[in-house]
Amino acid sequence: FVIHKELLYLRDSMGHERLCVPDTTSRDGARSNPRLRLIKEIHSNTMAIHLGIHRTTKELAKRAYWPGLAQDVKAYISTCEPCQRNKSSTHKPMGKAMPLQQPMRPGTHYSIDFLTGFPRSGRQEHDAIMVVVDRYSKKLRAIPTWKKADAKLTAELFLNHVCWGPDGNGVPIEIVSDRDVKFTPGNAKAKNQGFWKDFFGHIGTSIVLSTARHQRTDGQTERAIRHLTEVLRFGIDYE
Repeated sequence: FVIHKELLYLRDSMGHERLCVPDTTSRDGARSNPRLRLIKEIHSNTMAIHLGIHRTTKELAKRAYWPGLAQDVKAYISTCEPCQRNKSSTHKPMGKAMPLQQPMRPGTHYSIDFLTGFPRSGRQEHDAIMVVVDRYSKKLRAIPTWKKADAKLTAELFLNHVCWGPDGNGVPIEIVSDRDVKFTPGNAKAKNQGFWKDFFGHIGTSIVLSTARHQRTDGQTERAIRHLTEVLRFGIDYE
């Protein structure tokens, strides 16, 4: 420990100094406690958009120190009203699932899903987002589209923004998606497999559809959609 300008700092083995923050709850009350004020500043500031427990603890530990810091962060975030209202709850997977093909490099395996329910916006009046995730690099692409876009338009958007874009990697090996009407035949008795499968099958891409009511097949994209939804909820005010 070192004292500098009447403030106590903890110096670690690397020479980095962190401010030691006292607990003044009994004297000044919980709202004036500098520990809670620091947690709030790191967790709830506009740029951070309500970090999780581990990220908040990591960022706070770079700057400050007190016994039980991690426990205080966890207690604060567990009672944060915007987090409880906007963030999705997670739980352990139920049972075992068959693994998907493991990609060996970026640009070969993608997962795709749609985020809908938006008011029309922009000159082209987009009302949905096509979310595409590279299963190797975890890179997320949010492509504006329309809820009523058919398989042909969706395939065109995928080719223009993913395959042929500035950072495109060509035609993919595999695309994972749910059983949206865009990806399945319009009629259960149809002889063909629908435009989506027929088109990508022709250019050599394998189409993998998730099992009904088993969203974890495309869980990576579902998680990306949850993250994108949380960011939009914190960052957009419809009023």
